Amino acid sequence: MNKVKNKTVLYFGAFLFFISFVNIDARNAQAQDSAKAKQSKKQEIDTVSFLTLKVNKKKSFPITLNARNVSVDEITKELARHYKISFALSKTVSNYKPALDLPHSTIEDVLKRLAPLVILEKEIAGRSIKPTIRGAYLYAHNEVIPTMGGKSLANNQVLVFEGNTETGINEDSKSPIFFKYEKGKLSARAKGQPVILIAGRIADELGIPLTLVSESNETININIKNLSPQQSFIHLPRSLKLIYRLHLSSMETEYVEIVLDGNSKAN
Repeated sequence: MNKVKNKTVLYFGAFLFFISFVNIDARNAQAQDSAKAKQSKKQEIDTVSFLTLKVNKKKSFPITLNARNVSVDEITKELARHYKISFALSKTVSNYKPALDLPHSTIEDVLKRLAPLVILEKEIAGRSIKPTIRGAYLYAHNEVIPTMGGKSLANNQVLVFEGNTETGINEDSKSPIFFKYEKGKLSARAKGQPVILIAGRIADELGIPLTLVSESNETININIKNLSPQQSFIHLPRSLKLIYRLHLSSMETEYVEIVLDGNSKAN
């Protein structure tokens, strides 16, 4: 009798063990199926292409951008449509497809996510304190950035003057006409002088060309000391514009040209 009981217990235990093994195997299979389903779903998401860009220029952080499997070339074309700026992309950057989820961003923040090296081309007009972006250069770390000197991305020049537009002046710090650019700071003094003279002298100090879009008979006074060229333009008429480039990685500034457009009305 005891032998029968022992056999029964043994068979029952074996049955329970078998059932447990089957359950474990079923759970493992279920887990594997779930993992495969998640992987398949992830691969499906990864292959979906979309680009959504919302811009509200009234806000301090105006851009909301979401992108998957969309090239930088396509993204910059959409940015150019909203901001009316020009882009120069290297081939490597142009084909790059970043995954972006950028809520409440500035255009500078967005561009830094599109390429390792970003150079902004900016313009500041006389009487202004805030520059506008005209264009951007986007490059990879392993690429040689071409020389930035020369024409700007959005140049509408008619004539270009290089060198000093006024000759025969022996200036010093006490002269009625005085221009000096040193250590990134500009000092200038002149009274009742033609705007083309002022623009030409500043361009000469910065070592950049003066672009004449249309002539101007305007005469101006200027008296500034140790200001950056951008700050100096607060004291100049709206007929003058300074074009410069800002390297976002190093925050270095490269001055490109001064533009004189006599058709722009002075404030």
